[in-house]
Parts: sequence; C-alpha cells; structure tokens
Amino acid sequence: MPTKFDLGDESLDVHAKPGKDMQLNTFKDSRDADRVRQTMPSTLLSMAFTIWFYAYPMGWGWAVAAGLVLSIFIHECGHAIAARRYGLPYMGMRFIPLIGGVVFHQRGNTTVTENAFIGIMGPVFGTLVAITCATIYHFTGDFFWLHVAQINFVMNAANLLIPAPPLDGHWLAAVFSKRSRATKKQKLKWALAWAGLGLFLLLGPVLLRFL
Repeated sequence: MPTKFDLGDESLDVHAKPGKDMQLNTFKDSRDADRVRQTMPSTLLSMAFTIWFYAYPMGWGWAVAAGLVLSIFIHECGHAIAARRYGLPYMGMRFIPLIGGVVFHQRGNTTVTENAFIGIMGPVFGTLVAITCATIYHFTGDFFWLHVAQINFVMNAANLLIPAPPLDGHWLAAVFSKRSRATKKQKLKWALAWAGLGLFLLLGPVLLRFL
C-alpha cells in the first residue's frame, strides 16, 4: 500500500515508528527512472486539468494558474526528494484542484523526525520559489511575479503552521506528541526550524511591500 506525502496538502505515513533516526539511504533504485516515465502521463494530465480549472472556471487567468500549479509541483518535489533520501521509492504524483498535490511513495519504517524532515521540505522548496519570484519582481517590476510570490508565501505558511492532517504541519507536530521518542535536543531543533520558517513565511507578504 503506497504512502502519501502531500505537498500542496500532504499526508505522510501515520503509522511511522518513532525512534532514533535511521541513516540516509542514498542508494539509487534502478527502477526510479522507469517509475517516472510510467507515471508521467497521469501526472501531466492532472497538472493540465488543474491549470485549466484555475484559469477558466476560477477565472484566475492562464499565467497565474500555470504559476500556481508549477509552484505546487516544486513544493511536491521537495517532499519527493526528501523521501527518496530515506529510501522511499517514488510511485507517482497527482494534482487536485482546490486541494493541491500528492506524491506517492512506498511505505517505509520512518521515524517521526524523519517524517518531519520530509514534511518540512515541501514548504522549504515553496519558500525558495517565493524568494525567487520576489527577486524577479524586484528587478522587473512585473506584477505577475509579485502575485506568484504572495501565493507561495500564504500557501506554504498555512500548510506548514496548521498542525492538522493532511497539512505539512501535522508531521512536525508529531515530533512533540506524547508517543514521540525524539530527544529534547531533537525537539528543540525542530521547534526552532518550525518557528523560524513559519515566521519568515508569515512576514513574507509584508516584506514584499518594500520591494
């Protein structure tokens, strides 16, 4: 049964076992490329439909719709890359209008802190998108890039800071649950990472006013 890591709104393995972090599995599965090729048509189809949905029924325009979906794609890639580092093979990606995206991986024996790492990497990649778009807006004055930057700041802030499934914040909150076996040092590290990234994302739309 595949495990879902939803990047636009994600769900990771709720049965992950807490404990000591396992070593990163950097072994490259020779079937990864095959899986990407096999799932590419359905991924592109769901991307195209989602872009159409935002552009036409929602009336946001093709440019903003494409920018939003591409942002979600990069967010999901953050989850996928992080999960692969823990030896969780990629099984596909889907996009769902008004919800976000989902990355599928095989179930793994990951700890709560490893799940937190996989969970936070979506917003990390999303933050990089926001910063990149804000930088382009600063040098070009094109309001399209400002809109995409604002969308990414808000979308990733909500995804990270709301500690409820299926959002990313749920997996960071698990580090501090009663059943978590994370050490005090690990909890402190994740508290600082969660708060720091969250604060930056919240301040992002305000900082954009000074560009």
